[in-house]
Amino acid sequence: MSSKSSPDSRNKKSKVVRFFDYFFVLRPTLMFPFWTMTLAGSGISRFQNPRSNVEWILLSVALSLLFGLIYLLNQLKDRNTDKLNKKLILVSEGMLTDKELWVESIMLFAISAALLIIGGFKDLWLVISGIFMIWGVLYNFTPFALNWRPWGSVFAYVFGGWLFLRLGAQIMGSEAHLIRELPYMLAFSASCIVTDIIDRKGDAAVSKKTFVVLFGEKTAAMVGSIGFIVVSILGFLNTDWVIAVPALLTAPVMLTAAIKDDIKLTSQVNKFAIFGLSIAVGVNFPVYLVIIALYYPFARWYHRQRFDMEYPSFR
Repeated sequence: MSSKSSPDSRNKKSKVVRFFDYFFVLRPTLMFPFWTMTLAGSGISRFQNPRSNVEWILLSVALSLLFGLIYLLNQLKDRNTDKLNKKLILVSEGMLTDKELWVESIMLFAISAALLIIGGFKDLWLVISGIFMIWGVLYNFTPFALNWRPWGSVFAYVFGGWLFLRLGAQIMGSEAHLIRELPYMLAFSASCIVTDIIDRKGDAAVSKKTFVVLFGEKTAAMVGSIGFIVVSILGFLNTDWVIAVPALLTAPVMLTAAIKDDIKLTSQVNKFAIFGLSIAVGVNFPVYLVIIALYYPFARWYHRQRFDMEYPSFR
């Protein structure tokens, strides 16, 4: 995210608004794709649901804190790239100090781990640890730094996306359904590749060899578009309308935009695809729809008050 206002004007915002910096630095808007994939995995498991309401609450808070920690670590590692791309300015422009960010990181890890222990989620520890290792450690830090390597990032998108599905299924006490999980893995990976397009300039400037930097924006857009077409086909073959319908509605428009080399439209369609899948998944989890509905105006208020910008948006 970028901002229209100057650093001085941003620092004069009210203490109430600035308090929420510690929440929004965790990139809650981008937690929704993680949660959508997790709940999709739960949906595929056909709703055995061995968890009590208390367990669901503890698990939801613990995972949200962990997802926030993952995004915070990513910003700490990529602050130079983000500054060039004029985004995520709470970290990239030093609006929150390193001490504040690392203290928050430690607290997130400690509270998340404590809640998982209190909840007794021993059956989920392995997959949750895998998610944190892929997205929090291997994706960001050397010697692996998967997000600096074209095929490393693709591996993270595919395997990391699958781990969210596995987590959702295991929450419900279900075994793997790889055939049913495959379209979701492809959709997540295709969407991540398209999302990376807007960061190409800054990534290239710091010699970050992402898939988009290596192969170009149009190729990345085409790969994403074709990916969504395959997803829609697999969804229909699985008679899984949750994934098939959003993919079918967006794939033709995305492909047309990619062919015309309209990167802006490609990115916009990608946002609609993510949102559409979240809504489709939420039909089976109404509380998730309520959270989305409450979060959107709150996030818009914060970003308008803090940075004089309209976010989140589909533009």
